Amino acid sequence: MVPGRFNAFRFYFAAVLEYWYLRCGAWIEGKASTPAYPPDLADAMRWDGANPYAREAASPAQQAASRGDLDHFRRRWRIVAVLSTLLYGGIFVGMVAIGWLVFV
Repeated sequence: MVPGRFNAFRFYFAAVLEYWYLRCGAWIEGKASTPAYPPDLADAMRWDGANPYAREAASPAQQAASRGDLDHFRRRWRIVAVLSTLLYGGIFVGMVAIGWLVFV
């Protein structure tokens, strides 16, 4: 990432808006059952020989980030989680207050 104020602002702005629904999506993907592929699709997904989609091994920094061992990443995502909770909590409280004032 290129250092600068705009890039930092863009990260926090996008992360605050996306944090909870991406977190929920990851939770659903991890907990939801996965149906088996139909036989014709399973056959189409096989190949002979070497894997044409081979990936490089993760670097030590990437492995540390995946494990959550980088303090600056944890701090950054903790800030985003708090701001996102305040944003969506504020929106919810506002909707309840408007509903309360209009319908009661």
